Amino acid sequence: MRSWMLGAWSALLLHSGPAILAQDVKPPAGPTIYHTGAPWDGAASELVVPLKATAGAATPVIRIDLWGDPTFAAPHVVELVTGNEGSQGPGRASYQTQYNRSMPVPLYGTVTLTRLVATEPAVGSYQLKSVDGVPYKGSFRAVWGNSSAGMIR
Repeated sequence: MRSWMLGAWSALLLHSGPAILAQDVKPPAGPTIYHTGAPWDGAASELVVPLKATAGAATPVIRIDLWGDPTFAAPHVVELVTGNEGSQGPGRASYQTQYNRSMPVPLYGTVTLTRLVATEPAVGSYQLKSVDGVPYKGSFRAVWGNSSAGMIR
């Protein structure tokens, strides 16, 4: 079974390699939130917050994933804890020095959303840090980058 799966993934990568390699390498112009998900995890939302470029980070971003297609009509605090890099808990956050090209650095802390509704910009702030103690703080007003695909049952 394992060799069959490896062969299938290899064929997929060889067939769609150019499409995978053509993935966006420039972050969105401003904070953007996307509907996303996977068949094994369900719905989710991904927030991408571009940061100012530095000598060591050409296209840096903060990425915040919130599981379960959350909707908050009132202010809500999401606690992202150490060791939650998988799909457990409310979500995860990471920092990338190069958007869609560098290894994500896990971040931990809080994300405060004043409101998260699919028809309006997501507004909030984050206070995160890496396991090395590097702080990442900021606020955002994120526009929706796509529409919900809906569900087929």
